[in-house]
Amino acid sequence: MLVSEARPKANAAEEHMEQMLDVKRANAQNFEDQIDQVRDTAAIAALALTLAGVLVALLLGVLIARFISRQLGGEPAEVAGIASIIAQGDLTARINTENIAPNSVMANMAAMQNALRRLVGAVHSSSDNIASGASQIAAGNTDLSQRTEEQAANLTQTASAMEELAGTVKNNADVARQAAQRAMAASRSAQDGGEVVNNVVQTMAGITESSKRIVDIISVIDSIAFQTNILALNAAVEAARAGEQGRGFAVVAGEVRSLTQKSAAAAKDIKELIDDSVEKVDNGSKLVDAAGETMTGIVADVKQVTDLISEISAATSEQTSGISQVNDAVLQLSDVTQQNAALVEQSAAASDSLNDQAQRLLELVRAFKLDHSQSSAQQRQPSQVISVPPATIEDGVPRASRPASSHARSSHNGAGARAAAAPRSEPPKAARKPAAPAAAPSAPALGSKPALGAAAAAAATTVTATHGSATYGPGTSKEDDWEEF
Repeated sequence: MLVSEARPKANAAEEHMEQMLDVKRANAQNFEDQIDQVRDTAAIAALALTLAGVLVALLLGVLIARFISRQLGGEPAEVAGIASIIAQGDLTARINTENIAPNSVMANMAAMQNALRRLVGAVHSSSDNIASGASQIAAGNTDLSQRTEEQAANLTQTASAMEELAGTVKNNADVARQAAQRAMAASRSAQDGGEVVNNVVQTMAGITESSKRIVDIISVIDSIAFQTNILALNAAVEAARAGEQGRGFAVVAGEVRSLTQKSAAAAKDIKELIDDSVEKVDNGSKLVDAAGETMTGIVADVKQVTDLISEISAATSEQTSGISQVNDAVLQLSDVTQQNAALVEQSAAASDSLNDQAQRLLELVRAFKLDHSQSSAQQRQPSQVISVPPATIEDGVPRASRPASSHARSSHNGAGARAAAAPRSEPPKAARKPAAPAAAPSAPALGSKPALGAAAAAAATTVTATHGSATYGPGTSKEDDWEEF
């Protein structure tokens, strides 16, 4: 009973299970189909991404290549070839900079090439000038040596002439001293006469002042008389109006008028006399003033003569002292002349060494190749050749060798100081051997900072070429150094 009841339920459950399994199988098949679709989509996407990456890489490669080519200013092989040519010292290569960037390697190499051309041309020209100057210095030294020998021959005559001149100057000093004493006595006498004339001038001035005061008083009297005359006329008019009663008053007014007229006439006469006296006093005062000015001029002239004679006496004394110093200087001048001869020999050796260094510098410069147009342009430029004029003799003494007093003041400007400091007992030939450190430098001093920049000079000395390889010194790529050109 139970089995029969359970079987339908079991069958139903089994059917239900089969249905569920079918659903699961369908779902699994759908899931597998979806997985296949996703896998296909992922494969297509990966392929698309790979292709896109390849294209981007190719585009970046092209852009980087163009950027590098722009920075180089041309193809790398072309840039390397130009650099190799310049490194070998050949500066004749033409670099076209029309279609390249200003800051590219090729443009900078073109600027470096132009700068090296100017540098090498300037060094070549300077070397020629140095060689020419050294030759002229040697010729000047030879002439100076001959004149120094002539100077030594004239020293004895100069010493004897200076002794005679010292005696003459001493006699002149004694005569000038006596003349100064007599001039001082004449000056005192002239000063006394001047004081007397000044007193007379002051007295005449007092008389003139008193005469002027008298003239003023006479003018007052004349004015009073004129006013009194006017009053008398008024009184006469009033008396005429009064008739008989004013007749006596009219008589008095007439007398007063007559007195005033006489007083005016007398005052006029006195004024004329005073004016005549004043005029004569003025003339006398002018004459006395002229005499005073003359005496003053005489006193000033005598004083000037006294001062001049005193100055002559002092100058003569100084000349005596100076001549004695010149005698001492002449005695020292012989030793200085011998030392100058030794210096001339040393200078000649230094000139020869300078010429050798210039020739070595020319040999170094010839390692660079320049255009004919560039070299001809350098030759057309005016060159500054060192010119050494021959020494001249002034009063028997060459300019190149002065007495010890003046030679010591200028010894710090040249080799004369070393000669002045040398012992006097040293023979001239012993000093003719040039000193090796001073006259024979080991190599051209190109390492120092020239007018074209220190880095440019370093580049000119350190560039070497060996089968296309190049070695550059420090600082050759600094733009500041090239801007100095």
